[in-house]
Amino acid sequence: MRFLVGDVDPKGQLISDAEIDYTLDKQGGDVMLAAAMAADAIAARFACCVDETVGALSRSNSQKYKHFKELAVCLRKQASQGLAEMFVGGVSHSNNDTLASDADAVQPYFFRGMLQFPENRGSGDDGE
Repeated sequence: MRFLVGDVDPKGQLISDAEIDYTLDKQGGDVMLAAAMAADAIAARFACCVDETVGALSRSNSQKYKHFKELAVCLRKQASQGLAEMFVGGVSHSNNDTLASDADAVQPYFFRGMLQFPENRGSGDDGE
């Protein structure tokens, strides 16, 4: 999870191991959501710090805040992309038969054999 939030410097960790465990627990073990929560927590630390300039040296805490807030949004987006399931219709004969016999289901506008004479429909003969 440290990798996801960019907290990889062991000498200057931005979030503790206990905080990582807490975020993982709060997000049910979902690493991406926990990383987003950690990024928000890191951003909160920089939110209360002002930008500083001393001579030629400067520290831009507002940029760090903005970076971690944007990172949290990006991580949440990545986490949500894994929630959708793909459905492919029309590949199972039993599902097609169930759909065709369901009076409440929206029926397809096009189907195999639709241009055949009514007496040939459903006979399996597509006129080929």
